[in-house]
Amino acid sequence: MSTAAELKDRAEHFKSRIEGMHEVIVRCPTCGNTFPSDGMDHMECHLALREYLNDNLDVWYKVKGDGSYYSSRILMEYGGPTTYIDTEKGGIETFWGGKTHFELLNEETLEAIDRIMEGEYLSIIRRCV
Repeated sequence: MSTAAELKDRAEHFKSRIEGMHEVIVRCPTCGNTFPSDGMDHMECHLALREYLNDNLDVWYKVKGDGSYYSSRILMEYGGPTTYIDTEKGGIETFWGGKTHFELLNEETLEAIDRIMEGEYLSIIRRCV
């Protein structure tokens, strides 16, 4: 069984990986998106985050009454511990046994995740129509 400190460490691990891919210093004048200072260009930043998010076990999409995207709950690991990225709640949730830990993500990272996941959702919807 995991301790509260171990759950916190796990959630912080995911947070540092995700926010590290989205360290913001410049805003693109064309699309309004931001990109990092480490030499990655605008497209590379979003591709790195997209690839990381695509390495998930499952995704739950929450949609509005009109069928448009609202938020995502992304299962990143399962079993011991279980970790989700939840854009509605605004962070990373880690569970094991009866213990839980939640880490907030910064707003710009959440917006980037939502843009990526909304694109994934729309591609699924288009295949079904």
